[in-house]
Amino acid sequence: MSERTKSQNPDYTPINYDEIPADLYELLPSFGNYSVFHSREWHRFISRAMHWKIKGLVYTDKDGQPVYFLPYVSKWRMLKRVNVCLPLTYSITPVFRSGLNPSNIDLQNELPQLEIHGQLNTGNAKHISNHFTTWLDLQSHDNIDEIFRATNKSNIQRKIKKARKIGVTVRVTNDTKDYRIFSDLQTETRKRQGAPTYPKDFFSIMHEELMPSGLCKLFLAFYNDTPVSGVIVIDDSDSAIYGYGASVSDRDLLRLGINQITMWSAIEDAFLNGKKRFEFGSTSIHHPDLLTYKERWGGESSNLVYTYYSNDENQIDIDQGGSMVSMGSWLLRKIPLGLYKKISPTLLKLVI
Repeated sequence: MSERTKSQNPDYTPINYDEIPADLYELLPSFGNYSVFHSREWHRFISRAMHWKIKGLVYTDKDGQPVYFLPYVSKWRMLKRVNVCLPLTYSITPVFRSGLNPSNIDLQNELPQLEIHGQLNTGNAKHISNHFTTWLDLQSHDNIDEIFRATNKSNIQRKIKKARKIGVTVRVTNDTKDYRIFSDLQTETRKRQGAPTYPKDFFSIMHEELMPSGLCKLFLAFYNDTPVSGVIVIDDSDSAIYGYGASVSDRDLLRLGINQITMWSAIEDAFLNGKKRFEFGSTSIHHPDLLTYKERWGGESSNLVYTYYSNDENQIDIDQGGSMVSMGSWLLRKIPLGLYKKISPTLLKLVI
């Protein structure tokens, strides 16, 4: 089902799809700024895992050919209906054909209450930066040892060596049961952090939808044959993107470098497979220690600007440093695990 409306720019016609056509997905890789987050595989994964309908706003030229594409979900965020450009927690902008000036596309009339995790300079957009994005430039290094030496400014290198010495091993796995193991570690980690966790089958569905196309990799660390840490990396053409990380809560094990050796294995794999960048993802301004940790790997950071098209003066995102978030985080850490597993996935869908 689609809805055609009249654009303020007579050169382009907007079409709002309730279901994105299969033939459009075939065209998108030829568009500028195309990423894994625009792919059919990613949208199937998010749709199944979060139970959201993936919609698409498309602009066509005078010949009826698609020239601009913005994927989004229409969802409740607390008590407000918002449209959020996928993939929710990573940097992304719409994709468009070569030669199109994206500033000619004004999204204000088509999708009010729209949030885009990237900077678009069109219409009456508002720009807010409450996050940073961090990346490691892999192509500026000649070999993997050079990248490893760059971590010598902190205790990261020392912890990696300690983990190796005590026998922590990391393997890349495509096994379904290992994704379930990672899911359990993720739940343990997010409860420890006071953050809501993902739906029960989130990572199993990721495995089913992304792994066959090589779009995700799971690095799982073992100590004494027990899984203790994991990292999932998303493959995006020239970049490897740190998507999800998890570990046990045992402080003694954490001091042994289990997280550091797992992350290093992911970075090493990205370099050896010819990736130009390793993306550490976004970091809230309210978590400066996490930002510092990412930069200690040799990462560079810059402001991640969010673009908002809103028909009122109220900000449509959530203040991560506010008292309500702090109180909710405290409660999630304190409630029993069974109750946490039951209610926090619903909470996650309401706040992201």
